[in-house]
Amino acid sequence: MIVEAFIGWFGVGLGFFMCIGAFLMAIAGGQAQAGESGRIKLGAVCAVIATLIFWAVAMQKQPPFSWGQGLAYGFLIGGVLGTIALFLCGRFSSPSSDQTRRIAAHSLGFLALFGVSLTYVIFKSDPYWALIGFSIGAVMAAAIQRFMLDPKSFAGTLAEFWALFGVTISTAILLAMQHFDKPSLRMWWSLPILLAATVLLASFVGADFSFQQVAGQRPQRGYPASVTISVLLVLGLSAIYSWRITHDWRLLAVVAGGMLVAGLVAWISHGAIGASRRYRLDAASASVLLITAFAVAAFKLWAGFGIAMGLIAARLILLQLFEGDDSGLSPVSTAVNGALMFGLAMSLFKLFTQVYVDSLGGLDPRIHYTFISAILGITLPFFVISSLARINAGNSNAKRVVGIAIIGLLTAAFPIALLLIWGIKGVLGLMFGLTAGMAFLLILRLNGGPDENPLYGFPVGLVIIGAQLSAIEFVKLFVDLELARSVRIWILVAMVVIAAVWYAVSGFLSPEPNERGR
Repeated sequence: MIVEAFIGWFGVGLGFFMCIGAFLMAIAGGQAQAGESGRIKLGAVCAVIATLIFWAVAMQKQPPFSWGQGLAYGFLIGGVLGTIALFLCGRFSSPSSDQTRRIAAHSLGFLALFGVSLTYVIFKSDPYWALIGFSIGAVMAAAIQRFMLDPKSFAGTLAEFWALFGVTISTAILLAMQHFDKPSLRMWWSLPILLAATVLLASFVGADFSFQQVAGQRPQRGYPASVTISVLLVLGLSAIYSWRITHDWRLLAVVAGGMLVAGLVAWISHGAIGASRRYRLDAASASVLLITAFAVAAFKLWAGFGIAMGLIAARLILLQLFEGDDSGLSPVSTAVNGALMFGLAMSLFKLFTQVYVDSLGGLDPRIHYTFISAILGITLPFFVISSLARINAGNSNAKRVVGIAIIGLLTAAFPIALLLIWGIKGVLGLMFGLTAGMAFLLILRLNGGPDENPLYGFPVGLVIIGAQLSAIEFVKLFVDLELARSVRIWILVAMVVIAAVWYAVSGFLSPEPNERGR
């Protein structure tokens, strides 16, 4: 209990003072654009009015509101801090350098830490409703900021960052409450605050080191060194926490996994800059699969709590990549930010299933894998499009025939492979995902004509319909087959290897050049 209380107040103090300190460091490198002051004031008025209205309504004691009005006061904290964040963000509409942008992002990150920690320590006996209220208030205020500020302003991205980071920390605490629901395990509830503080401090040290390197006229060395220092600090401190506080090395595993996946998304996205639109589908789809793979691995280690903790650690990579111009984040930063938002949505899905476990008729672990299979089904059409684009680009008719045959066979075999790994509910999720993926393709196809949209001209719909027919007809041959865990793992490994080999070979054979420099 003493450790838990200390961590909570540590987050409050660290978040408050470091928010001010980072703001003062960055203020000299950023200034509000002309005309931005009016938008800031109007956005602040709207945020305050919305906060007070919701607070007054949520103060009601009867259901669906909470006894003690924790929801109302949590929303009040989130809304008020969101208004403060609006003014902070407004001072960084035109940062002079990427170093200034990173320091500014840290200031807003520490503000999020302060808000979550303050809510947690005030409602420490049962912080559930208050943290939900804080998250709703933070998102509400940030949405108003994002809309009221100039869409091309860098300040809007800061507003989004602070809210989502706060929601990520809150979600991790809520999942800890669900996962460690005994009074003797309350120490785990405050662990997300400790990890968030560690990530912010380590990243701030790295960003400040990078700033000093640039001041010393060695910018080419500053950024790699700052990332290395930050990652090593987080890994080292997480190892100490695992050894001395939690006595569980899974903490270090999910922290390392989260940072690794975010780094891979950044690397893949960087390689896709300037590439053909068709080939950028590879990078986007691969990023989705990387986050999904991390969710599967973290769920095996620590259920939804592990996923949320990994996402907190992954914010380190985004903080180090917080760069761009007046129009917002750079393409790489945008990709990492989008990947982390996708991961947060997965965590919230898991939280929903935990909260409503009784209404859902019990918690079946297969629900998670049905969900994962649905994501794979949504992503599959886009992988098919990129594969078809590879084999179509300048290849002979013979190669095209062989290519489409391979794609068809692999797609038709995919439902059977998922059945062998996750059972019939996995196939159910896949069928749902394939249908949803086709809906997304329809929307994208209607957003532009054949001359400007790379989604035209490929029989992706026929391939996906073929996969669904394959599931209907051939899954019944294996539905009663029971395989050992080791066999399931080998099937999963084989799927990954086959996909990697296919993309390596098809990419090597494709003669279509990149569009760099266009």
